[in-house]
Amino acid sequence: MKQKINLRYLALGLLVALSMMLTLGSCGSTASISGGLSDEAYVVLSANRTYINETVYVQIDAEESIPVKVVRDDKAARTGRRIVLKPGKHRIVVFDSAGKVLYNQHIFVSTRNAKTIVLP
Repeated sequence: MKQKINLRYLALGLLVALSMMLTLGSCGSTASISGGLSDEAYVVLSANRTYINETVYVQIDAEESIPVKVVRDDKAARTGRRIVLKPGKHRIVVFDSAGKVLYNQHIFVSTRNAKTIVLP
């Protein structure tokens, strides 16, 4: 009789443990990935005539200048080099290898947008 009682308690304990595992097993944590648009804006240089395929230098907010090869205006969106910068207002100065200023203006670019600067 003692063995029957022990088996009952053992079976009852296993049943309780199994039901707890099934109940608590479904309360696991969830992993989530959040994504969004990167906080970047772009400047692309293009030209209609003179400076196509030439290297010019771009200075953003009086920082060090960046050499950029100029593409044709109609191909700027596909093949032009994008210069990445933070969205907002920036002072852009573009000059050629001789130091001649080709473009000197303040621009405003918003997140994920590209500003195309067309040189003469």
